[in-house]
Amino acid sequence: MKKPPGQEPKIKGEVLESLKTQLNSSAGFASYKEIVSWLNDNYGLDVSYRMVHYLVRYKLGCKLKVPRRCSVKQDPQAIETFKKTLHKQ
Repeated sequence: MKKPPGQEPKIKGEVLESLKTQLNSSAGFASYKEIVSWLNDNYGLDVSYRMVHYLVRYKLGCKLKVPRRCSVKQDPQAIETFKKTLHKQ
């Protein structure tokens, strides 16, 4: 039997399941570099940023828990008024 070409995945099994639960938790990760350092600290895996990005974004279909930026000049009262009138339309 022929063995398919390519390298054996470094992140598999228990490590992959742990990563999935961390990504789905409310805290999550703020950046891919944070995931790389988490894998290195907890499991001793030396993986590249590129591989982590590909795995998380395309293989697992997850997104990082990073909120969009808000303007500093926003009026808090205008935001509340908008939220109240949004559902009436």
